[in-house]
Amino acid sequence: MTAATQDPVGEDPVRRKVIRDCVTLGAAVGASGLSFGAVSVAAGLSTPQACTLSLLVFSGGSQFALVGVLGAGGSAAAGIAGASLLGVRRALLAAAAVPVTPVGVPVIVAAAAILPAVVRR
Repeated sequence: MTAATQDPVGEDPVRRKVIRDCVTLGAAVGASGLSFGAVSVAAGLSTPQACTLSLLVFSGGSQFALVGVLGAGGSAAAGIAGASLLGVRRALLAAAAVPVTPVGVPVIVAAAAILPAVVRR
């Protein structure tokens, strides 16, 4: 087999699994981002505002909560309060994970945004 006709992934099953998982995760995150962008624009946010919100708020649920409140005519304060409560939920999930995770509190706090996605998997 020549280099031009070789499978780019190779025969390594671990590498195939990693690539498959990356493509699946990328598709899911892309769909969520596209959905958030559409909902944000429909709620009256500009594209730069929606992008800034995505950069500053890592929790998808908090983003959708804030945009939902703004889209329904609520105040920014009410939207931020609801989004903050969802953030508190993530902090509590992180605190619950500390006893079963040997890496320590700083790493758990940093991973709090990722934990729910990992647990659901």
